[in-house]
Amino acid sequence: MNITVCHQDTFPLAGLPPDTHLVGRTPAEVKAMAASLKEMQIEAIVVAQFGAGAHPQGFAHDVLCGTCRVKAARLNGMPALRADIWQGLTWGEFVRLRSVANSRRTRNPLADVEALREMVRLGLSYTEMARLLEKTPAEVKQLLKLLTVPPEIIQGVRENRVALGVLAQVAKLGPARQQAAIEVLQAKGRLRSNDLAEINRASRAQAHAQLAVAIPALQSQSRPTLQALMARLVREQRIDLKGNSAERSASGGHPRAAQALWLSPDDLAELQRLLPETAPPGPY
Repeated sequence: MNITVCHQDTFPLAGLPPDTHLVGRTPAEVKAMAASLKEMQIEAIVVAQFGAGAHPQGFAHDVLCGTCRVKAARLNGMPALRADIWQGLTWGEFVRLRSVANSRRTRNPLADVEALREMVRLGLSYTEMARLLEKTPAEVKQLLKLLTVPPEIIQGVRENRVALGVLAQVAKLGPARQQAAIEVLQAKGRLRSNDLAEINRASRAQAHAQLAVAIPALQSQSRPTLQALMARLVREQRIDLKGNSAERSASGGHPRAAQALWLSPDDLAELQRLLPETAPPGPY
């Protein structure tokens, strides 16, 4: 890394990316900084100068440190700020330095997300991401989940229309529910936790309705009664309930049965009453 630094007392803010590109810092923080800048600019901002084609968005300069001051100065209508200008940084080096500066200065999850996005693109390891951001592996793991959040929601956070807590909830949603969150944000102008709760309820209800259509209700089959089991046994075993034996069947001309059931006449009559139409098919 071969860096040269020069100082400029009146660096033109028009030469920096627009506020929509400068991530991090809430409107409240920018407003408080604007009040402070009306009195004095204590620290110079740090600006990185890039060669042709080095910046992904084509800017010749970008803010390394001082995003909030740049936004605040523009809010005040100030045309310039004191700046230290770094020359010689590659885009990858700029991303790493900016992420470290933002992480050390204050909690700035949006800046961390943008830095992580570039770190992933540059192929940095998980361990190196955690080291550069000075965060625990668990914190980096949570931040990486935010990379799945649609840009419309990220922009809503920048514009203070989506709270950071809601941002974390959106990161846990699937693509369909995230799209529903975008539609709510566009329709209402804001996205709140209760909106996400309603999206989840509606999605669950829709899933249940689709499941009910796709899978017909299972017909519960009642257990056979003892009477039905006995009737099945008589049919399958070809039991003669008329008291005919195999010998009598041969001499008396009755249909031949596989088995004869020897019961008293009264018991046979009662069994025949309970088990109608159970005579085995013939002839045998």
